[in-house]
Amino acid sequence: MHPNVLMKTVGNDRNLLYLIDNHAAAEFASMIKDDLLKDTCFVAELNPGVGMLTTELLKADIPLIHLYEENKVFDPILDSLSYTYPGRLDRRRFNLLKINILLHIDKITNRDEMQKVFQGVETKRWENTCMQVIGMTSTMKFIRHVVYSLLFRNSFMTYGRTVFYMAISPTMWHKCTCDNKQNTMYTTLKVLFQLMFDYKLLGKLKRKAFLPWPMKRKKKRRGHRNEILDELDYNEMFVVKLEPKGDMYSILSQEDWIIFWYFVRHTMRRRSNRVILEIEKWIPDSGVKIIAQFNHTIFTEFGDLTPDEFLKLFKEFQSWPEYKTSSFLDSMKDALSMFDEPAVLQLYAKQNNMQDQS
Repeated sequence: MHPNVLMKTVGNDRNLLYLIDNHAAAEFASMIKDDLLKDTCFVAELNPGVGMLTTELLKADIPLIHLYEENKVFDPILDSLSYTYPGRLDRRRFNLLKINILLHIDKITNRDEMQKVFQGVETKRWENTCMQVIGMTSTMKFIRHVVYSLLFRNSFMTYGRTVFYMAISPTMWHKCTCDNKQNTMYTTLKVLFQLMFDYKLLGKLKRKAFLPWPMKRKKKRRGHRNEILDELDYNEMFVVKLEPKGDMYSILSQEDWIIFWYFVRHTMRRRSNRVILEIEKWIPDSGVKIIAQFNHTIFTEFGDLTPDEFLKLFKEFQSWPEYKTSSFLDSMKDALSMFDEPAVLQLYAKQNNMQDQS
């Protein structure tokens, strides 16, 4: 299928990328095949399109690939591939990039269409992998959904630990891995991502191997770093591995990860919030403890903290006897009451019971 014909067929949705270069497909497959072959549990490819990456994965002896392709225009190509490799492709009419929408619809309708999408995924112990997702995206919405699916243990993380092998833009990689000096990029999402995931850059591919082709940004003053990232985005895609940490529940329990998320979310509303002043709003006169335990002063801001420092501060804060009766728990309860997530509702009920008993 000629690229121009494909462009007209699939539209100009820049969140939806299709790999159209055989050489790039072979490179992509070579970067991930060794990892995939170590554990071939439920291998899913999102938006395979014309099947170039699929073909390379089949040639690399991946025994079974679950193809999630919503667009019927690719049916003849994928039909031919299924005929060439009988019994090795499971075709599913769904776009996994839209899984967040389905999750929302399931909540409204009280149905479980999600279970159909992930039919065949086995529930595994957390140390083991339950699913491996391969694909490409140029939107942070998908990464955000992956992080929150881990936090709330729904969607991709319903059955256990899902590993992702994704082609993403350099800007997306920079946003995910930025440090606390990257002002506007350093947010709650990045703190959670860096603490909850192991992540690795596996290699780079030509951006023009993917449709829709990139567009040059109009010249305007965006700062030197942004101009460099714009140029990288125009020329390259990064192939990365994103893997939830196998020991994350020895760091914090699932409930405490949710409480930690609220702690970071609340304190990072403004990066300039000062650590001691903010904590003392919840537990008066606690600044002395912070100064004694950490290398923080009255001028230290939450935006100055690395993810590890955030975690250490939270653990210390939670260990204080005053924590259980602090106003922090009241503010968290009010905030969590707006989230219709089973894990959150369970935590909300537990906090209510604790207060009733105290």
